[in-house]
Amino acid sequence: MTDSIQVHDYGAAEYDKSASDYEWHGHEIIFGMCYDYLQPHATLLDIGIGTGLSSEFYAQVGLEITGLDGSLEMLKQCRKKKFAQKLIQHDLTKFPWPVESGSFDVVLSVGVFHFIHDIQSILKEVSRVTKPGGFFAFQILDPNDSHEIQHQEPVKQIRDGFEVIAHPLTYILAALDNHGFTKLKQVGFLAKHSPQTDEEFLCRAIIAQKSRAE
Repeated sequence: MTDSIQVHDYGAAEYDKSASDYEWHGHEIIFGMCYDYLQPHATLLDIGIGTGLSSEFYAQVGLEITGLDGSLEMLKQCRKKKFAQKLIQHDLTKFPWPVESGSFDVVLSVGVFHFIHDIQSILKEVSRVTKPGGFFAFQILDPNDSHEIQHQEPVKQIRDGFEVIAHPLTYILAALDNHGFTKLKQVGFLAKHSPQTDEEFLCRAIIAQKSRAE
């Protein structure tokens, strides 16, 4: 994940503008899907919070925000927005994360998992920090946007000149079940490869709930 952190350090100041240029709406889609499950003063952990583009919506409806990100420069941009209660610089692939077990009502991750191959370890840690009955909202790239090849495992792909990891829905759903989560909602949507092309790729937004059983 170190290379990804360096890339985000370099592009932090322009990140929000870049998301707009790409016509990226994944963060808005996931917020809409989550809305019925949100309660004022609930605690939210945004893993890979970046500039806060995604979790700022949740702060606006009264949630208390903690953010983790490996990029110090991205956290500086997020801090300027003054909505998060706590921001922590930490590489998401290093476990355990520096937050207490069972301390969050909602865990959020948008625009992150395409940099991470080992989703199983991430989900194990998400399960650790989520309260029983809490929610996990996240977005993935799905490689199965072609009828020619149906992938069953994470695969490396090239998107806009960068190597990324795409995770098939069947693989993700099995991993969620393995770590005590049940899918509540799932929707596929298309995102642009770049501002200069109409070519698109498949993303999925997923909301899952952790078992209430201890």
